[in-house]
Amino acid sequence: MSQEEFDTKLQKYLETYGYRLFSKALKQSIQPILDALNQSESVAFTNSIAAMLYTEVPIATAMQTFYNTAWNKQSRGYVKWLKANLPPQATIGVGFENPIMDAALKEYFNTIGGQHIKDINATSLKKIQSAFQTALQNNEGFRGAEKRLIKEVGMSKTRARMIARTESLMVTNASKYTQSELMPIEMEKTWLHDHPKMPRDWHIALSGKTIDLDKKFNADGTMMKHPGDPAGGAGNNINCKCTMLTKAKLDKENNIIYK
Repeated sequence: MSQEEFDTKLQKYLETYGYRLFSKALKQSIQPILDALNQSESVAFTNSIAAMLYTEVPIATAMQTFYNTAWNKQSRGYVKWLKANLPPQATIGVGFENPIMDAALKEYFNTIGGQHIKDINATSLKKIQSAFQTALQNNEGFRGAEKRLIKEVGMSKTRARMIARTESLMVTNASKYTQSELMPIEMEKTWLHDHPKMPRDWHIALSGKTIDLDKKFNADGTMMKHPGDPAGGAGNNINCKCTMLTKAKLDKENNIIYK
């Protein structure tokens, strides 16, 4: 299996897996609010305590589970590809279990994942507030408020899918990039565009561009180490499906360049 084929297969699996994981977490996060709404049957009262009832734990738990799964599946598949396509001396020190990779995952989750957890929960609270305000303005009663909460927060398929796709992009490319940095050889990387339904023109322009691993891609003025680089921000990363392919850097005689 080629590197591109593996990445495509993994992305498809992670999007489905992540969609189910985050759909469940989004629903669990508002369950205490739904319970209180049904007990009190008062939209105004439940609205006043909604922020206190909302639980951030389900999203945090789901995010950590997803990061561990995505990072490690990418790492295992990439290591297998490296060992199958490079000479043994070019993969010295490369393995499935690597304390450096484990530490990198922990740091990545604590920084990037931690911020995403805060952002997702903050967005949910805004949606909850909006749902209650609309229900109150329209005199929809507690059943109407319940339906709005479930639709806009707890059962938002589009949002769950977006979270899964975006996190998959970021974590898998970060895992591959980190593993590539640990290689005893010089590496090159290629940006590969893959989102025909929602294309970004500047990502299309980057597709096929190859540079040294330690250089950065110019994504319409934003410098990025790889697709899904947090430095790219939402404008480059939300719903993106681009991937990064790597290869050994060769000298003029087509010999692998060692560090």
